[in-house]
Amino acid sequence: IKLGIRQHSCHETGFGCGQFIWLFAKVILTTGGSAKKSGTKLSDIQRRGGAPLVPPDLTALFPCEGDSAAGTLKAARDSRFHAIYALRGKVENVNNATLKKALEFAEFHALATAIGAGIGPEFDLSAMRYGRVVIATDADHDGSHIQALLIAFFYRFMRPMIDAGRLYVARPPLFRVRSKKTGEAVYVYSETERDAMMKQLGGADKTEVQRFKGLGEMNADQMAETVLALPAQAKAKKGKAGDADLSGLRRSDFSAKEICVRVDDAGEAEKKFELLMGNAPAPRRKWLMNLQWHTEAE
Repeated sequence: IKLGIRQHSCHETGFGCGQFIWLFAKVILTTGGSAKKSGTKLSDIQRRGGAPLVPPDLTALFPCEGDSAAGTLKAARDSRFHAIYALRGKVENVNNATLKKALEFAEFHALATAIGAGIGPEFDLSAMRYGRVVIATDADHDGSHIQALLIAFFYRFMRPMIDAGRLYVARPPLFRVRSKKTGEAVYVYSETERDAMMKQLGGADKTEVQRFKGLGEMNADQMAETVLALPAQAKAKKGKAGDADLSGLRRSDFSAKEICVRVDDAGEAEKKFELLMGNAPAPRRKWLMNLQWHTEAE
């Protein structure tokens, strides 16, 4: 994205990815309101003596919205690789907050604790308890809002994680298209892909389409096949971490269906975060009103 902040697939998957700035256009025009301070839930990866059973770079922490999504993610996960962190309600906009103020919010304090690498000037990339952090939200306006707020938090207080390419956004499918004749099912990520796949499988009369309105609507098998998909080499020995042959696998093998959040130009990124997440609503309103709403923003 040519606005200082770039969000792209970190692996050749064929997925579209010019959505980072666009999701901000779906966020509320003002930044008022407050989130309740509430507890969080972490379902950690398997560890022995505090260390992961698998190479740390292959592991991920998935912050997700609500107990419904967290329940499905936990049922679908391979606990060698996937830690699930259940957010309770909307998180705060801390773009202009001090570190002390940000840590007053229970969600951010607990999230920083789970990552285990400190926060602000004390953040130590090498101390991260996971190879990457993957934001998992619904594909709707609320989900986009939570993505934006979490990315703003990580940008302000854990910037080295973004610079190192270790912050991702999960991309759950929007539809599952199934052939009535063969039973073949394909996950797609847009209405255009849905229509093309229905045609390929014989048309509307010969296909069944399931629409996923949120992560909580997916069952465990569907979640495991998409958001939590593992390389075949990693799945072969599921549940037998000591025997699994993970040699040669890299983080990119596990993040192929995720979107990597990167910052290309720090100065331009600062301006965009201030515009989109700052305290002044007037410049943001002007920017939103000038958008071409029927085209994808770069």
